[in-house]
Amino acid sequence: MKRAGGTRGSKAAAACASLALVALVLACGSAAPGHAPSSTPWGSYYYTIDRDVVAEATGQSVLFRGIAVPGMEYAQFGRHYPGRAGEDYTTSNSPGHYTQLAAQGFNVVRVPFAWGALMLKDGRELNETYLSELDAIVNEHAAPSRLYVILDMHSYLRYWDGPNDWARANESPRHQALLVETWRLLARHYADNPTVLGYEIMNEPNPEDGDDNWPAIAQQVIDAIRTVDQRHLIFVGGRSWSDSTVWDEVNGPAPFVRDPISPPRLVYVAHVYFSPEGTDRYQGAWPDMELMHRRLEPLARWSRANGVPVWIGESGVPDTPEWAELLDCAFKYYYDPLGWGHLYWEASVWSRDLTRLGRHTLAVLQQHQSSPSEARSAPTCNHIVR
Repeated sequence: MKRAGGTRGSKAAAACASLALVALVLACGSAAPGHAPSSTPWGSYYYTIDRDVVAEATGQSVLFRGIAVPGMEYAQFGRHYPGRAGEDYTTSNSPGHYTQLAAQGFNVVRVPFAWGALMLKDGRELNETYLSELDAIVNEHAAPSRLYVILDMHSYLRYWDGPNDWARANESPRHQALLVETWRLLARHYADNPTVLGYEIMNEPNPEDGDDNWPAIAQQVIDAIRTVDQRHLIFVGGRSWSDSTVWDEVNGPAPFVRDPISPPRLVYVAHVYFSPEGTDRYQGAWPDMELMHRRLEPLARWSRANGVPVWIGESGVPDTPEWAELLDCAFKYYYDPLGWGHLYWEASVWSRDLTRLGRHTLAVLQQHQSSPSEARSAPTCNHIVR
């Protein structure tokens, strides 16, 4: 999974990060072959039925396949509080970057942001400068390209209020209340914005920072959002880094939060990486089919038993033919048959990840952007074993 340490490496200048990502995407190809356009009008709101995400406008199930656009979340690892755009973090590339992602067939982007940069430590209001930068991504970058946005609080259940100064929300009622208020204010701000698909209320709660209170904290956040916004989806990760491998073990056999509205608009998100240690580094790793099943089967078992929407909220592999083939098998065995949404982790030059979108991985992702019924094909992957 995308662990907290993966974003603490040395950072290049933000302008370089932006230009490098744009160049990378432009080099990766154009429109997706065989992408089946949905009859659901863009800008619809969505609810959930069983494992499906359904459009209000048509009653049709819609498959979301997208990509993360990192940059804003790096504010919390910068030298300045609450962060300087272009120095501590990047505002996630130009409108052309999003146009290209849409042309490649993606229909949603995951935009990570930093809790401590958005809600300042006085706890009274959102940081207008940082919020305006999020607004620009949503309204000026994604919306013209008809890309939905998931706003992802990429902060590991801890609050940053200055360089090297972190508070663990799991252990702090004050910071739990601050988290609830942050989401209430942010959801109120975006309540009527149809470009926003939903809110990922916390990236990767984890035992290092404390996560045993996460189900109760998550429920408080959900309840607060619903006081101001009853239309957007809410995305909820699991304990222990949202790791698919241990999902049922650490989160229990049944859904651990509930949506107070009906029909519900709640999606569980798990993270999966296929390196032996389960991180996004992959140094010296080789594709292993048995490991892929060990990573995904616990989550699939939980999904089938509970009949609730599950997405792969973060995943990625190195851009080689061998790893791309394993990614294809993960779609064929799990993501397509179960109708899971999928968000690929496109690493920036600010990190040490090896999972940047490239020619081989893009080709696989494009093959699986059709509807679930069209994407289900017989797996032919048994030969991928180290």
